[in-house]
Amino acid sequence: MDSTGIPERNATFTRFGGIDTLIADYRWWSVQIRPQQATLGAMILLAHGPALAFGDLPDGAHNELARITRDIETAVRRFGNQKINYLMLMMVDPHVHFHVVPRYAASAVFDDITFDDPGWPGLPNLVCAPTALDAAARVCATLRETWPAPAAETQKP
Repeated sequence: MDSTGIPERNATFTRFGGIDTLIADYRWWSVQIRPQQATLGAMILLAHGPALAFGDLPDGAHNELARITRDIETAVRRFGNQKINYLMLMMVDPHVHFHVVPRYAASAVFDDITFDDPGWPGLPNLVCAPTALDAAARVCATLRETWPAPAAETQKP
C-alpha cells in the first residue's frame, strides 16, 4: 500500500497494458480496455493490490464495485450491447480481476470496424477479435472520453 492506504498496482495491471489501456481509475479498482477485443467494448476490471482471492479484498473494494459496474454498463450502452458478462477467471493472471464482455446478438460496427460475438447466446469466445490492429486503442479512446465521472470518494488522489 502507498502512504494514503491505497493498494498499489500489481503485475496484472501491467500484463493488460498498464497505463496505455487504462480507461478509468478508482480507489480500489481500475478499468482497462481488453487489448484483445473479444467483443466491442471488452474490458478488464482489476483490483489494485496483491489480493489473489475475491474474498481477500477489503470491504471498501467490494463496496466500490456497485459504482463501477454502473459506470461500465452506462459506458458500453452506447455500443448497443444486449447483455454484459463479468467473468472472474484468474487462472493465468492471478490477481483479482474480471473480464468484462459486452454481448451482442449480431455483429456490431464501431469506427468502421466490425466486431463479432461468435459465442452468442452461449459462452463468450475470448480469443475472437477484429482484424484491425488498433481496434482496442480506438475503443479505449472513445470510452475514456465518455466515461461517467467517478464520484469524488472513489477517485484515487
